[in-house]
Amino acid sequence: MMEEPKIVINAEILTDAYLTNNQNERDDQLQEFLSCKYPAMKMEKPLNAWLFGRAGMGKTLLAKFVLRKIKRGYFGL
Repeated sequence: MMEEPKIVINAEILTDAYLTNNQNERDDQLQEFLSCKYPAMKMEKPLNAWLFGRAGMGKTLLAKFVLRKIKRGYFGL
């Protein structure tokens, strides 16, 4: 008997906890957001940042991505 094809190959990416390892096509937004956070990585007061956009555009994903990188010391500061 032939197996029916799956509609969703990786259901994990649909969960709130999922976080990708890259931010393809978001380099400009990533750098702009990071420029507000650089002072905090130097133990200075960070600038305020406001992520806005339509639902599903990746605001939460971008914020989580940056926070994870900061926690890991990824940005080399």
